[in-house]
Amino acid sequence: MAERIKTSRARWDGPLVLLGDFLLLSCALVGSLISFFTLYANTTYRNDPLNLFFLRYDSLWLIGLSLCLALTFALLWSLPRFRRLMSAVLAVGWTGFVLLVRKDFWNGAQLTAKVIADLFEDRVGWFGTLHLDLNLTSAQELLAAERFLFPVILLLAFLLGWAIVRTRRWWVVVLLTLPPLLPGLLADVYPNWPSFVLLCCCWCTMLLTSLCKWAAPWGRGKLTLAALPAVGAVLVLISVLFPLEGYERPQWTYTAEDALVDFGNKHFSFLSGLEGPFTQRVTYVGSAETVNLDNAGPLNFSGRRVLKVTSEDYTGEVYLRGTSLAYYTGNRWEGLSSAAYREYSSQLSDADSPFPLTFPSSTATGAKEYTITVENTGASGTCAYSPYHLTDQDWTEAGLLPVQDAYLAREEGQWSHTFTFIPDLSPGYSDSSILPAKVRYTDFVTEHYLDVPDGLRDTLRTLMGGQFDGLDPLDAASAIADWLADTCRYDPDTPAIPDGEDFVAYFLTESQRGYCMHFASAAALMLRSLDIPARYVSGFTAQVTAGKTVYVPDSASHAWVEVYVDGYGWQPVEVTPGYVEEEEPLVSDEPQPSKEPTDSPELPSKTPEVSDSPEPSLSPSLSPTPSQPANQELPQQPSALVTFLRGLVRALKWMALAAGVCALVWLGQYLPKKLRARRLASQDTNRAVLYGYRCLTRLKKWGGSLPEPVLALAQKARFSQHTLSEEERAAVVSCFDGQRRQLAATLSPVKKLAFRYLWGGPKEELEPHDHS
Repeated sequence: MAERIKTSRARWDGPLVLLGDFLLLSCALVGSLISFFTLYANTTYRNDPLNLFFLRYDSLWLIGLSLCLALTFALLWSLPRFRRLMSAVLAVGWTGFVLLVRKDFWNGAQLTAKVIADLFEDRVGWFGTLHLDLNLTSAQELLAAERFLFPVILLLAFLLGWAIVRTRRWWVVVLLTLPPLLPGLLADVYPNWPSFVLLCCCWCTMLLTSLCKWAAPWGRGKLTLAALPAVGAVLVLISVLFPLEGYERPQWTYTAEDALVDFGNKHFSFLSGLEGPFTQRVTYVGSAETVNLDNAGPLNFSGRRVLKVTSEDYTGEVYLRGTSLAYYTGNRWEGLSSAAYREYSSQLSDADSPFPLTFPSSTATGAKEYTITVENTGASGTCAYSPYHLTDQDWTEAGLLPVQDAYLAREEGQWSHTFTFIPDLSPGYSDSSILPAKVRYTDFVTEHYLDVPDGLRDTLRTLMGGQFDGLDPLDAASAIADWLADTCRYDPDTPAIPDGEDFVAYFLTESQRGYCMHFASAAALMLRSLDIPARYVSGFTAQVTAGKTVYVPDSASHAWVEVYVDGYGWQPVEVTPGYVEEEEPLVSDEPQPSKEPTDSPELPSKTPEVSDSPEPSLSPSLSPTPSQPANQELPQQPSALVTFLRGLVRALKWMALAAGVCALVWLGQYLPKKLRARRLASQDTNRAVLYGYRCLTRLKKWGGSLPEPVLALAQKARFSQHTLSEEERAAVVSCFDGQRRQLAATLSPVKKLAFRYLWGGPKEELEPHDHS
């Protein structure tokens, strides 16, 4: 009978192991290849060789190729003999082919590296792009890409087969598949999610099976076949419970970013002079949660483009607002809580406009509408940068989500948005059809946008001396802007404020120098101290021309103030002195960006008037004071660390969760085994025998038995006054271990998997202990 069981097992050893290895290798190849090409080839703004390759060899073709390679190399590395010989033959053939097409192979490698580098530069901007002078046509580039990618795919399949079938090391598989994906993940571009889940399934299954032992090869195959679908189900469940379509980053990522940047700049000051995550940052334009004013040190811009703005029919200046913030804490601007806005929105009727940023344009009749498209090519934050006076539209179809009354959030992976707006609206405009919604919103604004920290209000009132009392909101804002221009000096090299100081108080009473963050913060709080609702806004400015494309650099980032006008809505007000255009903006009909964009738009008037002319005209700008050029004046921090954390957290949180599950699974069998060995080796032999008796009692549920000698020894240990000997203890332990091994080898497959997890395999031994 035993020989028959052994023969039956041997018959299934090979197929089970081969099937498990084939599935793991298939998951690794399909997941890594589809993830790679959807990261770097599925782009809409670049006609590159990877894109051409992926158009010719689409996902279905790559899946078929991956399955064929997986079967081939699973069989090759499973051969008991001749696998080294066949591997050598393949290596010689691969080397010969590469040498034969070495020129195209090298060109394809350079083109692939350029695609990856360009994407990383567009989104992160640390190292710059690669400049190639290959003079190849599109067909030649595609041929070079083919002669590079196919050998690389073959080599990857060969190495993955070795890592999965022969070495069984999960970290080797990770090292082979993750590095090619990292640049795209760090650049906040995400692969096809099902394919990435397949790749994670391979990683996690190999990690899980590496923590377990098996008595024979067939055990490894059965464990793989059981673990792979279980891990896949867990990852799918996580994806369903925590979908990618989230609009806001977790608050802890902002806190972590602030802490890391602050630590690096304080303790490793030389890093701030290098291009990278520790470059001195002063604001987080588009951040939905906070702006940390403690980091407002000297301005430092890389000069790279962050937005691409295409105007269909509008010529003039636009303010592209990112987000508005409500609460000032002394060193930060923070947004409204969800609960605060939920109470207001619950009072709206179906006829009311749900998004206050569309006041008053949502009901404008007869006003000329204009359209612009804004593409985010490197700006930070989860918001979409939009012009003022937006008209209502289908936000979901546009890939947008109105968030409270603060900003428009962009859908994950959606970088380009088209907006319709009415630039020629002024605070004199009103419409009774939305008056009820405006009245409710006015009450909400009065409650949440007049807050000034204790003590600071008196300081501001003293500085102003009552000279602005009684003015209407826009006149007061204009007067305060003039007062700030006379009192404080624009200085892009303003250092960070000392620790413990209030940002606005120190700016107004001590340093009296700063840039837009300082002026906008001070103006907003001065207006609030006059009981005029105001808030801090960050974004970009651009000068656009109808039918042209403008590339907005990071130096065009800016901060300004919005003042609430009762019955109308929020009106932007410029409060930074000398904010003027120094040179003509660069526009282009072609989608190729300039290496040094020079968009520096003029400021709008503080109180724009309605234009009766058919074509929009530029608003008159503020009377400038001598100042720095506009491209040095506008602080914008497309923080590389923001992008790094966003991409890295998105890419690795699923792996962390899966690793946590694997760790719990491993601890679930490791800790009981250690505790069982320790209790059986207790110095008190009577207690050890009683514990062995309880273990044998539990084994009865799995088909074990309780021998009479063990029962007699347990009764002696429990009821007699004698101390049992080491030989008696060893007899109970030996009986328990023998039954455990027998059950681990003879149970049905499903029960066997659970039993081995709880009690160990037939080859596992209790750890030796010194009982002396």
